[in-house]
Amino acid sequence: MSAGTFVLPESASILRYLATKADVPDHWYPREPKARARVDSALDWYHGNVRLHAAGLSWHRVIGKNLKQPVSEGQAKQHVAGMKTTFQTLEQFWLAKSPFLAGNEISIADLLHCCELDQLCLLDGAEQGPTLQELLEPFPRVQRWMLLVAQSTGPYWKTVSAFLHKVAQRGKERKVTASQSKL
Repeated sequence: MSAGTFVLPESASILRYLATKADVPDHWYPREPKARARVDSALDWYHGNVRLHAAGLSWHRVIGKNLKQPVSEGQAKQHVAGMKTTFQTLEQFWLAKSPFLAGNEISIADLLHCCELDQLCLLDGAEQGPTLQELLEPFPRVQRWMLLVAQSTGPYWKTVSAFLHKVAQRGKERKVTASQSKL
């Protein structure tokens, strides 16, 4: 993010800054210290878990291959295992007692996590490995939460994710075409 001479990297920091600077409803980034700490905790957990494994898996299974960059199947498998652990932690800890990561209302933490996880739709066009639905199948709370985040953001979610889902659809079509040509 850049505003004049002020430059701020890192998506979690940008979201914190914008929610603090702008006049947004309190549920996005609460002023009450304990509620804010819950949101901050989820934002901090994101980088070493959701971001690490979703980005790594997407890179090694789809993005890197499409860009003809070096990829590693071993790394992809490690990120699959990491995603399963991440989904399990989301299921059993973060979403065990509430519909959203930090409580009963959506926050910037939910946006950050779901946007990152949404890129896993690209796996539907990968040559091998699980799809997003296959990864999510054992985690009903995570599935409900992702739908709830999309529903809670109204038409904005579809607008923001439209290009990503268009690319994912093209990948699925290429995968089908490739499998039919092998017959």
